[in-house]
Amino acid sequence: MNDDGSIIDYFGGLNDLNNKVLKHTSHAFADDPVRILRTCRFAARYYDLGFKIHEETMILMVDMINKGLFDNVKPERIMLELRKGLMEKNPQVMLVEMNNCGILKKVMPEIDVLFENKEIISNVLSEMKKTSDLNLIFEERYACLINNIGVGDNTTLKQVEDLNKKLKVTKFESKLSRLVMIYHKIINNFKSVDTV
Repeated sequence: MNDDGSIIDYFGGLNDLNNKVLKHTSHAFADDPVRILRTCRFAARYYDLGFKIHEETMILMVDMINKGLFDNVKPERIMLELRKGLMEKNPQVMLVEMNNCGILKKVMPEIDVLFENKEIISNVLSEMKKTSDLNLIFEERYACLINNIGVGDNTTLKQVEDLNKKLKVTKFESKLSRLVMIYHKIINNFKSVDTV
């Protein structure tokens, strides 16, 4: 802003704010592929304010993924964005946008495949919203998400362990996600037993 109060806006940011869109300012956006995850995270953060990812930005994100620009991103950088994104008020929005642009298939294909079943993914997204409403810590939110791997299938604990290794999660995150998976199955089996 100048001394006279006039706004300096080279990239049309004020217009984007008024239109409630999250939009890249230039193709330099593609210099850091982690910005794809960050944009999905911002979509979750500003969801209640009505913000959406701009169509041009979504196209650029998809193009970056298709060109393999995200393929060599280190797990630590991925987890940094996931830790922040899952702690937003609407973490389910991050997952939806990650699916929309195709990055979820790269990061968590085991969760991405759930989007093929509307009923299952609806329950998963609702569950993730509840983790926020209950003000759960990240480790609990992550365990709830990971617990959905293979819903409807005979999920092996190995799938959970493999994903945890791939993402290089902390020991506590790994242990809690494994415990939730194990005991959730026990509880479900227990509930399915007919009582006399």
